Amino acid sequence: TRLDVLLHASGHCSLYADMLRGASMDDSKTVTIGPLPTILQVLREMSGEPQALEFLKAGEDEGRLEFYGEDGDLLVPSLDLAPLCEAVGHAGKVEALTISVPVNSDSFNKGLGIVLEASPEVRPPDAEGDDGDVYTYNG
Repeated sequence: TRLDVLLHASGHCSLYADMLRGASMDDSKTVTIGPLPTILQVLREMSGEPQALEFLKAGEDEGRLEFYGEDGDLLVPSLDLAPLCEAVGHAGKVEALTISVPVNSDSFNKGLGIVLEASPEVRPPDAEGDDGDVYTYNG
C-alpha cells in the first residue's frame, strides 16, 4: 500500500536529518538529540497530507502520540546517523547518547518503549566496570 511505501522510506525524511544535524556534544562527550519528530509528522511531511495509522494518533500536545494497540507500533524507523556524526565533527569517541521519544498510551505498558539496534561497530557498555545505562523492555 502507499502507507507501507511511506513507512519503508520514512527513515530518509529530512525531518530526521535536520534533527540529527542539531545534535550537540557536551564536555563529557555526551551527545544529545531529540525530541524526534513523530512518525505521523514524518508521514505528513513525506506525503503532503496526514496519514492515518491504526493504533497511533496525534496527542493533544504537539509532538506527542497516543497509542491504542496492544503489540507495539513503529515510532521511529531505522536512521542513518551520518548527519549526527557530521554535527559532532567526529570529535573522538561518543561516551553516551540520549534519545527523547515522547509517547502516551492507555495500553497498560504493552508496546511502550523503544527498541534501538546499533551498528555492529558500536560497543555497548560492559557488564562490569562501565556505568552506562542499558534498558531492555518488551523486546
